[in-house]
Amino acid sequence: MPLRQIVKPGVVLDLDTAHLPGAVVVESRATGQDADQRFDGRSLFPIDVVALTFLMLTRWEESTLPLERDVHGRFARRAMLASRQSFHQRPVVDEWGLVLGTWLRRDVQDPHAAPHRTARILMTHDIDHPYRFGTPIQVVRHAAAELIRHSHSTYRACRELRRGWRSWRSGQGDPYQQAIEWLMQLDEWLGLSGHFFFMTADPSRFDEGYDLRQPRLQQMLAAIEKRKHKVGWHPGYRTVADPTAFARELNRFRTATGQGPQAGRQHYLQWDANASWERWSDGGVLFDCTLGFADCCGFRCGTSHPYPVYSHKRDQELPLMEHPLQIMDCGLHRECGDRGSAEQKMMEILQRVRQVGGEAVTLIHNSFVHSQTVEAMVGPLKWLQESSSNPPAGAPDVADLAPWPAVRRCA
Repeated sequence: MPLRQIVKPGVVLDLDTAHLPGAVVVESRATGQDADQRFDGRSLFPIDVVALTFLMLTRWEESTLPLERDVHGRFARRAMLASRQSFHQRPVVDEWGLVLGTWLRRDVQDPHAAPHRTARILMTHDIDHPYRFGTPIQVVRHAAAELIRHSHSTYRACRELRRGWRSWRSGQGDPYQQAIEWLMQLDEWLGLSGHFFFMTADPSRFDEGYDLRQPRLQQMLAAIEKRKHKVGWHPGYRTVADPTAFARELNRFRTATGQGPQAGRQHYLQWDANASWERWSDGGVLFDCTLGFADCCGFRCGTSHPYPVYSHKRDQELPLMEHPLQIMDCGLHRECGDRGSAEQKMMEILQRVRQVGGEAVTLIHNSFVHSQTVEAMVGPLKWLQESSSNPPAGAPDVADLAPWPAVRRCA
């Protein structure tokens, strides 16, 4: 739909498009395509913004329709309406809200629709593997992977074996542990408190199964909290389909930390539209950051604002906030590949968050090996933080950030 036919005359929308998708169109008696799309303040507004908001935020299609699933049981992004109609990288709920707001605002002195909205960043980090060389088995496994899957070099495999053995024996120099330190420095450089989500799962094909009660991990949790960052929960692969596993892992987290999790995210972004939010709410968790795309950046819920969730099964709002995920390191890498494309995509998504005054929920794993993708995220995040607020006093220069402690420095 062309915005010039719908936005209140004299008002400028600071969007990067002249059209918005005609989702949930209101039926009109007028004939002709142009007649249905025009709005003068007295006729029917062409979009049912309330219905659009409800359908997108509650993920109605995922709870009701038999959509295609991927190998991990997640709804395939290409099967979702937003992806099929190519608006999955737009916060359409926020943008249509701004359009409707041009008619609801009485103050027309300022021609811009949203001049005082302030965007913000929520930095999150899933700790799937706290250590690369946490056990002798992991040392041997990574050395074998270097030989068989990556470089196919005996020299590099032996070097990985020596490096891993020294790190395991001394407890120092582990790249994944160094990455957690780096992420804390990044969050502090941005003037933010990061959220570090730790696991309590049993060992499985998709879960390392580390014990959060280990002395080294207890020291890690204490160091994170001492620097004013937050420790949250990352439920394992099985918890989406197994409520017993969910309850068992939740109890482990409470035992290891001495408190219940305030926030978290499901492993592999697995999510059940008819059970997950209810379990999180019943477990006393305050907010979830799961709803994003695994293979690209975007707005799965059509919004960049946190919102209270709704249970289709119970037909009621729950005491749980959803902070939808827009940018994940591995999704950004799968979509873009090289550093230049990653920076461009980051700026595109963050600019749209800023235009609607939303929250840029960002995920960087401490075990993500593609250094150029991670380092491509730094500049755009700093741009959004400085464009939305005053930079933190005494924040270090970007040159003070060490390189990402990846295993292989490649795109």
